[in-house]
Amino acid sequence: MGQERSQPLRRDLGLGSVHAPEHERCSAATGELALCDSWLACHEREVLPGGCFLTTATIEFDARPGPLRDAVASVMKRWLGVLEREVLLAVDAGELPPDTEPADVAFPLNSLAAAASYGFLLWRNPEVFGRARRRCGGRSTLEKR
Repeated sequence: MGQERSQPLRRDLGLGSVHAPEHERCSAATGELALCDSWLACHEREVLPGGCFLTTATIEFDARPGPLRDAVASVMKRWLGVLEREVLLAVDAGELPPDTEPADVAFPLNSLAAAASYGFLLWRNPEVFGRARRRCGGRSTLEKR
């Protein structure tokens, strides 16, 4: 994903530091992994001391009807869209099979990063980041058939 497409959303989400310079040189499939890795690295460095704001807001407001919940849902949909576009780039580049469903790849990538965020905050165990990285690059998430 080019920085020009992703940076405005990342800025809106307060995720400007999620972009890694090496991401520019990655292939499409490794680009989404670099994005996931950058997100995890922000948590490791505790750039966001309270964890991922979007993850926290999603958990806090998902069952509370109203405008705040609607705003969180809208931003989360946009974030998943960023991840799905990364998957489409990988499909277009022939790095993932043509029948790959972008949402089926974006969902677990987001889930793993969110789990690492709250897992680290709960247990202060940095091993959660390695576990998430191994699964982000694991066969169940991105497998070229």
